[in-house]
Amino acid sequence: MARAVRRAQEPRDDAPTSRRTQVERRDEAERRILEAAALIVAENGLEAITLAEAGARAGYSRGLPSHYFKTKADLLSALGAYIIDSF
Repeated sequence: MARAVRRAQEPRDDAPTSRRTQVERRDEAERRILEAAALIVAENGLEAITLAEAGARAGYSRGLPSHYFKTKADLLSALGAYIIDSF
């Protein structure tokens, strides 16, 4: 029994390393929200975008964008920076 416990505690060389970190998950969520926001703006203009719609369109809860971008202005500012950085 003790031997099995020791093996479980030792790191495995063949263990998959594909688990994403919290930072990676956050970066992906922000990127997906910004891409969804860009599509909404392209389709309907600046006035049509809401934080909730960007979250829903990105496949997340409607409230998640409010966690990352406190206001619509913050979202649009981040979107502008994202677009500039993409080119």
